Amino acid sequence: MHISLIGNAFYQWLRKGGCSFCIAGITSAVVLGGYACMTGMSVSTQRAFFMFLLRIGADAAGRVYDLPTALAVAAAWIAAENPDDLTDAAFLLSFGAILGIVLLCPIFQEIFAGEKKWLQTLSGSLAITVILHPILSFFYYEISLYAIFLNLLVIPLMSWILGTAIIGLFLAVLWMPGGSLVLKSSGFLLEGYELLCRMFLRLPNAVVVTGKPEIWKIVIYYCLLFVFVMWWRRKIIEKKMEEKKGRWKKEVQNRVWNWKQKVGSVLWITGLALILIIEIGKEELEVTFLDVGQGDGIFLQTDTGLTCMIDGGSTDIKQVGKYRIEPFLKSKGVRKLDYVFVTHGDQDHLNGIVELMERQAYGISIDTLVLPRKDVWDDTLWQLAYQADMKGVSVVAMHEGESVEDARISIECIHPAENSEADPGNASSLVLKVTCQNVKLLLTGDVEGKGEEELVDRFSEEIFLLKVAHHGSKNSTRELFLEQVKPKYAIISAGRNNSYGHPNQETIQRLKQSGVKIYSTQDNGAICFRIDDGKGYLSGWK
Repeated sequence: MHISLIGNAFYQWLRKGGCSFCIAGITSAVVLGGYACMTGMSVSTQRAFFMFLLRIGADAAGRVYDLPTALAVAAAWIAAENPDDLTDAAFLLSFGAILGIVLLCPIFQEIFAGEKKWLQTLSGSLAITVILHPILSFFYYEISLYAIFLNLLVIPLMSWILGTAIIGLFLAVLWMPGGSLVLKSSGFLLEGYELLCRMFLRLPNAVVVTGKPEIWKIVIYYCLLFVFVMWWRRKIIEKKMEEKKGRWKKEVQNRVWNWKQKVGSVLWITGLALILIIEIGKEELEVTFLDVGQGDGIFLQTDTGLTCMIDGGSTDIKQVGKYRIEPFLKSKGVRKLDYVFVTHGDQDHLNGIVELMERQAYGISIDTLVLPRKDVWDDTLWQLAYQADMKGVSVVAMHEGESVEDARISIECIHPAENSEADPGNASSLVLKVTCQNVKLLLTGDVEGKGEEELVDRFSEEIFLLKVAHHGSKNSTRELFLEQVKPKYAIISAGRNNSYGHPNQETIQRLKQSGVKIYSTQDNGAICFRIDDGKGYLSGWK
């Protein structure tokens, strides 16, 4: 938008000053090209710049500027230079927005707006939202419906912001007080934008978490949208033909744009949005061991809707909650976590959870925080419980034998025991047994030393999958423990090239000697374990 405003304003100024099409065009292209390079020449900037060149080229050649043609030529140019841009979010959003204005905006204006100016503006915002909905959901996993209305205030003032910024910049060179005053008016509007965004974010359902749709859903969405566009374009062409023949009467208008067709259009667009969130053939249980670097983060979800996090933290990835855990949860369509289990008080297991709690207003809400029994809490867990209470999150202490259950699974606490002599910290980690039909998983936190010895004395069930304790350290997962639980698969969560040397080679050797198949987030990225019809499946996301 900035490119178009600056380029067109400068070009028209030169033309009114008496410059020829060729001189005005070349001068504008040079100035605008410098501006585009100065701002980084992003994909959206390239799109606007190429389309501007085609516009002034059409003027110089005495040809008519055609927006769809210019859009196609710009897309072909950028794709030829770098084919990878075709799958880039910036490319798809920039070209998609203009395509929405070209294809959908005229249709929505005909159907809903008529002669009402504010509805015509709203139609443009709605057109962009409809055509970009799958792209936003695929890359960002959420959309804001209120943005359709917020654009009514934001877009009309953009030319004023840009104009005052440029005028203020040049005026400041000659007279600083005057330039500063003009720039402050531009800054005032920008601050107003931020205030409006914050106000809208506080409204109910300000952000709708859609999850990441599968490609086949996106294909169906755009195919049905294409059918909608072609049907209405045919109707609009019929109207124009009737107008040319002088037979466009009220009864013809009612026949073409009757209320049933308007309602049908709304239902059609609503149905398209629903296609992206339909779940087909969801597994009974899905457990994802997130790649959080040197730390732990396990997400659990059932087809009945239960959502849980077991730990969530890292010592080598900054803001792991905001930039890794939260985006993943949103990609799965999660807006609320029913339970968050924190096994013990180390930062590599809980600092991401703290971030989630602090961002609940804009991110993922937490219903219940589950901690080990209170007599093994250290200062960090007490502080975490206090923070949760201040944020409106319920806090419960889980004891041995207690469980969280739904129709599909049982999550049972098997450590620490009531008579445990393990010290607070790693040895007193909350150990959870997850059971789905006949498949059992053991999530061990950082249990080691005295805690693992006590676990061996009380627990001897065979399990299918083991989350190796303490990132595969030397002091955990001993031979006797492996003989007791006999896991088929083991998952190790550890950071690449971490300073602790995790996982320890002795631990790896013990697992191999026990015939366990080992998967690590170091090598496989996030690891997903699915259970369906009593069978387990593993896959890695490098």
